[in-house]
Amino acid sequence: MNLKKNKGDVSFRWRKLYWATAGFYGLYFGMMGFYVIQLPYFFKTTLNLSSLQIGILFGTMPIAKFLTPFHFLKRGLEIGELKIGIAIGMIGGLLLLTLVYPLLLIAFFLLGVSFSILPPFVEKVAVERLGHSYGKARLVGSLTFLIASFATPSGSLLLGIFLFLLLTSSLLTLFLYNFQLKPSSSKKVQFLWKKGWNFWVALILMKTATVGFYTFFTIHIHQQGLENYLGLFWGVSIGAEVFLFLFQPKIMSHFSPMEAMEFALLATAIRWFILCLFPSNLFLTTVAQLLHATTFALFHIGAMAYLNSTYSNKTLAQQFYGGLGYGLSWFIGNWFAGILYPYHLFCWEGGLTLIALGVLAIGGKGRN
Repeated sequence: MNLKKNKGDVSFRWRKLYWATAGFYGLYFGMMGFYVIQLPYFFKTTLNLSSLQIGILFGTMPIAKFLTPFHFLKRGLEIGELKIGIAIGMIGGLLLLTLVYPLLLIAFFLLGVSFSILPPFVEKVAVERLGHSYGKARLVGSLTFLIASFATPSGSLLLGIFLFLLLTSSLLTLFLYNFQLKPSSSKKVQFLWKKGWNFWVALILMKTATVGFYTFFTIHIHQQGLENYLGLFWGVSIGAEVFLFLFQPKIMSHFSPMEAMEFALLATAIRWFILCLFPSNLFLTTVAQLLHATTFALFHIGAMAYLNSTYSNKTLAQQFYGGLGYGLSWFIGNWFAGILYPYHLFCWEGGLTLIALGVLAIGGKGRN
């Protein structure tokens, strides 16, 4: 059901839902922009941490995101769990202010637990309630992530902005609780792994391959002498992502969710092979960055639609999507990339993505 089809007060309710969802995405992904781009360098320079310590620190969140969804196999997600998730996240955020390494490890683990509860819930509500307008709401997050990539706050200001975005995005999650079609049941739930097993395996393979790009792309660009174009490359990739989210309804009218994901995996494999085989070619590197629209946006939209149509417990499905795709896969992927970067990493990533495509296609008997 799409709320936009109704009139009057329901239409006003739909607009509130849309802007609250867009606001959450803007705040959350702006925060994640600071997390990915600014915080590693901040903690490394402020605390004089080694590369290993940085790797361990930023590896705690993916582990927490992987483990947390298993708790909800025995119970549904209700308002109480959302409040606990917010409280855990705020405790983690406040611990960042200590600048004490052991406490920072706890902080990132707690943030991982919170991020395994709140964003999946919002995704579930957004997909089932916004319909084809989901992409337009989601693109706000892409824009704020881009803004965060150019912002350069330092010291206490950086942590203050991070905490503000954490608090406000969390409060919007509470506001969105009343917009879900059917509240999660507190009864024990059964999650059918055999149903859609190919999707979960392909997700892990694809995301494991993708992590190396986020970790080593900037290093790769510097080694190829293209560092003056680094801003161009990131701008092109985010611009392509925004374009796809903006025109989601028209694009998805030509694809089923499974077909969208298969096309995205093929284009993603091509992207990695371009970076591997033509590492210093400015034009082809720019083309590869344009394919970010498929690497993330098209696959993500297809996955959201697939989960929404396949599983009755949509919140739990979203949690496992985050836990496996951005938890376990990111943990494995960082080790994978660290070992293979000197040995043509992007070619390995291309091959792994093709395997993911094969698994998804072979196992997908019924197309949604």
